[in-house]
Amino acid sequence: MHAVLTPEQSSLRDLARDVTDRVAVRNPSDLERYDHIGARDRLGEVGALGLRLREEGRPVASGTEVRLFAEAIGAALVPVPFFSTTLAVELLGNVEPDLAESIAAGESRCAVALRDDFSGLAEVGEAAIAWDAKDAEFAVAVGAVTDETVEIVKAPLTSGSCVASPLDPTRWCAATTLDDAESIGFVSREQHTRWQAMALMLASADAVGAMRQTLENAIEYSKQRHAYGRPIGSFQALQHLMVEAYVDLQPASAHTSFAAWALDELSADEALRAARSAKAYVSRIGLAVAERSMQVFGGIGVTREHVAHLFTRRVMADRMILGSEDEHFGHLTEAPTGGN
Repeated sequence: MHAVLTPEQSSLRDLARDVTDRVAVRNPSDLERYDHIGARDRLGEVGALGLRLREEGRPVASGTEVRLFAEAIGAALVPVPFFSTTLAVELLGNVEPDLAESIAAGESRCAVALRDDFSGLAEVGEAAIAWDAKDAEFAVAVGAVTDETVEIVKAPLTSGSCVASPLDPTRWCAATTLDDAESIGFVSREQHTRWQAMALMLASADAVGAMRQTLENAIEYSKQRHAYGRPIGSFQALQHLMVEAYVDLQPASAHTSFAAWALDELSADEALRAARSAKAYVSRIGLAVAERSMQVFGGIGVTREHVAHLFTRRVMADRMILGSEDEHFGHLTEAPTGGN
């Protein structure tokens, strides 16, 4: 594994940060007038929504490069459905390349169907929530599963059924039953396992980006805010809060970086195991990092008018979707017998 980004990846990271900074949510009030179409178009223009399109059978971008964009999306609280779009393109590229290209181009818009408790990717027959579903026309889900293949289906979404998530107002969701799901095709169990790994890695990377940004905001604030004639960052109690958050963040970032690299370089089962490890660790420490950052802001940090709570709620949502640390630590303690 290359622990250091290549020059090309460093340039992509800078591009990701630049483009997401232009469409960032800086205050909760921004959500009331946010230009979702314009933001999506801007991401589409730089190819961010088509990173996992295939050329000669291989994805255009590596897992590491997708991670860089996912972290930038989380850091900027971008409401554009990068998570669902990237997962749909990854999956549908194996069975319906034209539809994958249409989604990447913004001509078709889709969500990903999660179980109604958000604990995993939904299968036909389960109550489901279409997650990251802003302006989505359908949700992608799993149909029949055999020893060799997994059926991929799409379920139409009712116009107007999508609302901002009560937990995380930067993401949108819609209830769906998958009753009218239409079969798209079949992928191998290996492809499905790798797709699961991609989903877990994306959720982890989004949380890492949000944690890193809210901590940086808190550190900057601690340099500017004065009390008793001194910057509050000079107070030992706050220094301890910020150092503890920083120390927790580093292994979370490392776990996620490894999971992104493993996505293309290791076997599907190994990639899933790496992604579970990242999701478990990020879920375990994410809320603590975000809450420590909120505390640095004092009373204003817990108000609805301040952006800090949006970072905390985004991290909370990332912890919930696709299973919390309890589920993934449980899988990791089992003998590695397969991708499920």
